[in-house]
Amino acid sequence: MDNTAKGFAQKIISELSAIKELVINAVSHPDQEHRDSQRYKGQPATCQAERAPGSDSFIPEPQPPIACNRDTAQENQPRFPRLTQWKPVFEVAGLAFLIIYTTVSVFLWCESRRANDATEAHFRLGERAWMEVKPKREDLKLADFENLDIPLVVTNVGKTPATSFDATLIAEIVEKNSRPPLDFKTTGVRSTSGIIFPNAPIDGLSGGPPNKITESQRKELAAGNTYLVFYGIANFKDIFGVAHWTKFCFWRGFGAVDSTYNAKTCTDYNSVDAN
Repeated sequence: MDNTAKGFAQKIISELSAIKELVINAVSHPDQEHRDSQRYKGQPATCQAERAPGSDSFIPEPQPPIACNRDTAQENQPRFPRLTQWKPVFEVAGLAFLIIYTTVSVFLWCESRRANDATEAHFRLGERAWMEVKPKREDLKLADFENLDIPLVVTNVGKTPATSFDATLIAEIVEKNSRPPLDFKTTGVRSTSGIIFPNAPIDGLSGGPPNKITESQRKELAAGNTYLVFYGIANFKDIFGVAHWTKFCFWRGFGAVDSTYNAKTCTDYNSVDAN
């Protein structure tokens, strides 16, 4: 056998050995064979032989490792193509869920803040100062009034101190069939105090200007034709810095037992703020 035939024979034997290996691998590892086939797809194996110097025969050279290029198009194909078709639906559903979640979160935050504000307001209402203004004596007779004023007592009936107390007090003589004006047009007396502690009454306040009651006024009061009205408003702040007020009004008639007076407006005037 000449060198040319020998070279072709070796080439055939080499190719058959390669085919044998591929068959064995395909049978033993089908998954690997599939990956290898994808891997080397489009990469033909070429062999080059050089002519030996001084001879006409070809000497086959050892086959170098076949370089491969990965099929990027194959690798970039989605692993789950059907899920890719649903991608827009998933994105819309995710956006809708995000909007709903955000809306619910904002709503819960608003409700929580409203509940906290209500709790704080309730706490302040229960702990705030409440001012009560009333006559020092309830059994005053006409003879006890030399001037048009009345001794008052201010009491903080709340749980915490009151500050910046400022009260305006007015006294008037009103016809028995007339309503008290309660308009603060009459000159009154202003009383102030820096701080008033709970359940610590302060007396000595006057409920009107020290105008002397004339004899004619005293006779009308004694006859039941007129009556005395004392009213005013007390402004103050609690320890939280919130401003409050207390309106007060009380009256005295000195006529006969069966005398009637149009003083309901005075009674209804008594009120406090709801802050």
